[in-house]
Amino acid sequence: MFLASAANGWLHSNSLYYIAGSGDLLISIPEQDWVVKIGYKGGKGTGNVLWRLGEGGDFQAKSDDPYPWFSFQHDVGFDPPGSNRLVLFDDGHRRKDKYPKANNRGQVWELDEEHHIATLAINADVGVYAVAVGSAQSLSNGGYSFESGFINPGPSVFSRATEVSPAGKVVYAQQLNGTLTYRSFRVPDLYTAPRK
Repeated sequence: MFLASAANGWLHSNSLYYIAGSGDLLISIPEQDWVVKIGYKGGKGTGNVLWRLGEGGDFQAKSDDPYPWFSFQHDVGFDPPGSNRLVLFDDGHRRKDKYPKANNRGQVWELDEEHHIATLAINADVGVYAVAVGSAQSLSNGGYSFESGFINPGPSVFSRATEVSPAGKVVYAQQLNGTLTYRSFRVPDLYTAPRK
């Protein structure tokens, strides 16, 4: 903290996901642009880093996108639980630095943990750019919901929930004016808890 002119949160984490099958943990560390798998083993593991997913990490990205990796990501988890499909919201700050017109993305990665290959299955441009926060969720229809939580174009902030089809095409968007939304969850009704 005292080694730079401004403090930074390089260990700041914004989501923790428990992998029920192995007892391990996924931690999203946005300042490092990594999702890290920790050998927790339900409290009996070593606590060692098993792998790092993201630019400069342990996986090779399979994608035709010139900038496939996420940055300052939020709400990372295997969805559905027990699958190899990792769902996340890509705030995309590093990509925005390189491509100023870039928007946030909703991403679904298929992980081959044995060979350390990450295939970008869905890379949905949600049409807006939030400077912070966000969420990601699979839906029962095979699509996904992504929340751009803190959009600040001027004197007022807003947020936008965007639904994409199973192919990653935007099919619905809902905007909330005057406030930010840290996380949002689509639910079938007011009485059924979300899966995630």
